[in-house]
Amino acid sequence: MKGVSEMLQLTYSEGKDGILYPDMEMGALPETLSKYGWMRKRFLKEHQSGLYTSLLTEGMLDKHCRQIQEQAETRRDAIMEELRKQTPPP
Repeated sequence: MKGVSEMLQLTYSEGKDGILYPDMEMGALPETLSKYGWMRKRFLKEHQSGLYTSLLTEGMLDKHCRQIQEQAETRRDAIMEELRKQTPPP
């Protein structure tokens, strides 16, 4: 069985303070939620706590909220387009 140090294969750089710091790259930041994503997250937390907890523990909460956000934005855009057709500007 390999030891932890063999599995990680980390390299280190010495800082100005003489301490060794691991050379690590920061991954891409997750997409932020817009108004509709935050609304969905708050709704789940306040009114469907079981689903909220389940999605949170599975690491799927943000993905779920982004999906709802995309659906809401698509629907909003369709409604706005329909309103533009019904009431053209003067």
